[in-house]
Amino acid sequence: MASVATSYPKGVELTVPLSPEFEEILTPEAVAFVARLARKFGPTRARLLQRRTERQAEFDAGLKPDFLPETRHIREAEWTVAPIPADLRDRRVEITGPADRKMIINALNSGTSVFMADFEDANAPILHNMLQEQANLRDAIRRTINFTSPEGKQYRLNDKVATLLTRPRGWRLAEKHMLVEEVKQVKSIVGSEQWAARKYPLAADLFNKLTTSDTFIEFLTLPGYDCLEEGCESDWPWAQV
Repeated sequence: MASVATSYPKGVELTVPLSPEFEEILTPEAVAFVARLARKFGPTRARLLQRRTERQAEFDAGLKPDFLPETRHIREAEWTVAPIPADLRDRRVEITGPADRKMIINALNSGTSVFMADFEDANAPILHNMLQEQANLRDAIRRTINFTSPEGKQYRLNDKVATLLTRPRGWRLAEKHMLVEEVKQVKSIVGSEQWAARKYPLAADLFNKLTTSDTFIEFLTLPGYDCLEEGCESDWPWAQV
């Protein structure tokens, strides 16, 4: 595999060669963004994962799961959630699979309501797969994605396609090939935050398209959360977005 010499921010090391086709995915700017998140939220991640181990020991000793007393007022109040986006109101037919190039095209063209590109359970989480499938999603959003089979069959997106959900890898997994000041990176940051970082040129266009179900839209799901504290920790990324 040919590699490129890319200059990354100080304290960041990629321990494997980077193929030229992925240079636009792991740009210095995107890697700097991931590194800032790792430095800011790494201690919180470590504390939450340690708390998982402690809670499991408590359950093993006989503790029963229960609701948090500090959220009782929410459970007893009358409230409703925010309106469902128009593109997610019809999910009667929904399929999922890896973000393989041919798979994305066929899934989006299949006539289903929703396709979830899965970087978690449906994907072998090696670095090459993660970067290739990020590139596939980029091309799908730009509507430039295509595929030619060994038999010469051409695959392209139809005018009308399914709504796209992206499920990044769980935040509990460490990425051994990207080191930030000798600390293992979080695969979900390389997944979900790379999802955000690679879209800087596309973000405004995507938000402008959130008004019609006939337009290609992407939504992000957040996997791997075991309890309320993991999603709402005050110094955790999603509580500060």
